[in-house]
Amino acid sequence: MVHTTTYNRTSHVICGKELLKQKKGNSIMNDVEVKIAHLEEREKSNTKRWDEHDDKIQKLEDTYSLMQNVNYRIENVESNIEKINTKLDEKNNEKGKKWDKFIDYVFYFVLCALLTYISTRLGLK
Repeated sequence: MVHTTTYNRTSHVICGKELLKQKKGNSIMNDVEVKIAHLEEREKSNTKRWDEHDDKIQKLEDTYSLMQNVNYRIENVESNIEKINTKLDEKNNEKGKKWDKFIDYVFYFVLCALLTYISTRLGLK
């Protein structure tokens, strides 16, 4: 008599000799007791897998919370970079305005010198 059971992705064969070894006193374990033993082994295996899955889920939750924190920080960095870019643009515009003022002063100086030259040539004092 050979009993074959499959659980937890492995195959176990219980031969008649092994059944005789498992006897207690004069009685041999009947099929119900064998099935109960297999169910208990399967329950232990499933409990172990559930515990492993719980650990994996906890690690995933921890990773998710870390990713949320990183995402928040990245958003802050992006907003700060945008503010810095705006300030740099304003500074560049101010430099352009200063250059424009300098050109205006040079233009007015040349115009004033030209008018002074013309007025002295015409004899106006």
